[in-house]
Amino acid sequence: MKGQNLALESVVTFGVTLVMAIGIIQIFGNVNDQVVESTQETQANVITDRLRTTILQMNHMQGSERGYRQLDLPDELGGQDYRLVVEQDKVILLTSGKDYEKKINIEGTSDIGGAVEGGQVRVFKDEQGFALREGR
Repeated sequence: MKGQNLALESVVTFGVTLVMAIGIIQIFGNVNDQVVESTQETQANVITDRLRTTILQMNHMQGSERGYRQLDLPDELGGQDYRLVVEQDKVILLTSGKDYEKKINIEGTSDIGGAVEGGQVRVFKDEQGFALREGR
């Protein structure tokens, strides 16, 4: 009887330890996912803010003045490729999992647009408006 109790105690201890280990792994996985998502959101906000700020700064150039600014943006967002799209009144950052959007709020601009992959980006301004192009 003593041997059976010892075997049963060993099996129960192993089972409880296994359940605890699986629980800890799941908790760590959830925390890790939240950290990655938070990091991606922060990076997306920084990238869209940089592009938005550049466009707003260039908007103060005289109407017929032409020019461009080069931005060195990260190649990846949280380890994923991304795409920047500029439409009439917003900057959109597209990833495989989530899209991030920021309003530009430029008055009096006739045309603004373009789409590029992450990395080096050029923002062009001419008398018609703004264009976004890859900066390589």
